[in-house]
Amino acid sequence: MREEKVLIIEDDENTRKLVREMLQREGFRCRTAGDGREGLKIFDLENHFSLVLVDIKMPGVSGLEVLEKIKRRAPETGVIILSGITEVDVAVESMRRGADGYITKPFKLKELIAVVEKVVEKRNLLLERRRHEEELKRIVIERTRELREAIRELNEIYEATIESFVKALDFREAETQAHSKRVCAYARILAKEIGIRDERELSDLERGALLHDIGKIGIPDRILKKPGALSEEEWGWIKRHPILGYKIVKNIPALKNSTQIILFHHERHDGKGYPFGLRGDEIPIEARIFAVVDAFEAITSDRPYRKARSFEYAREEIRRWAGRQFDPEIVDTFLSIPVSKFKEERDRIEINLQAG
Repeated sequence: MREEKVLIIEDDENTRKLVREMLQREGFRCRTAGDGREGLKIFDLENHFSLVLVDIKMPGVSGLEVLEKIKRRAPETGVIILSGITEVDVAVESMRRGADGYITKPFKLKELIAVVEKVVEKRNLLLERRRHEEELKRIVIERTRELREAIRELNEIYEATIESFVKALDFREAETQAHSKRVCAYARILAKEIGIRDERELSDLERGALLHDIGKIGIPDRILKKPGALSEEEWGWIKRHPILGYKIVKNIPALKNSTQIILFHHERHDGKGYPFGLRGDEIPIEARIFAVVDAFEAITSDRPYRKARSFEYAREEIRRWAGRQFDPEIVDTFLSIPVSKFKEERDRIEINLQAG
């Protein structure tokens, strides 16, 4: 016995019995109905029919009406029209309304079986494709969920790695503790004011700001912690830290777009910076943004050689160096930001550090 179930709707009893016997000999499970109304009732109650054979001319509900209702309720069910009408227009209209086959009476056994087999095969292929598509959709949804989870875990690892880098630097330079966090927050404020809105770009900028001085890990303590003036040779060491920092992070995928700040944050608008002596627009915009907020943070923080200056003093100092050390357009944008925004960020970071 085959799995396919067939409903035969035919008002002529002899034809109905003949079709049922033919199909049952082929292994189909068959149900029969004497008119369209009864056939639709059976279809709705039992459902799961693979195929419906329906006479086109019946009293009450016609075969075409049955066809349309079945296709609305179960589009995947195959429908074959049985008809004593040989006119081409009738066959075309049946197919237009969704019929999968059209057989004229009187029909031969082989003809009937061939059309039935073809329609059933078409339906089974359609269902198999649909199951395959559903399975692919399920797999895609599951893999997407797994990928998002993996990316989330990977980001957590990267963030923890970055945090460890920053802490390692802070342990070496106790007087600049939290400097990286403050300058990172200030950089985000200025970048958004300039027009950078993409969250990924802002995250890359923040990571670069956090790790801008990571290269100082490679500078000897005798130079990094020297209380007095540095010799020319010692300054040479200090000027290496952008390149050292770049070498440390360049092969970390999550930091690929953050290296602009690490490598170029000591370049100057007038070309007198290091390590490459770039000038103006040759310096990546991320590094130009950072240069302004880095100086602002340094001026407003305590240092071993002086006390912190006011935010207002720092703003005037940055204004004075616009066009020399800093990009003047970026300075103009920086000066348009209320001082309160930077104070709020500094206070927030201070509270978090005390809490943690």
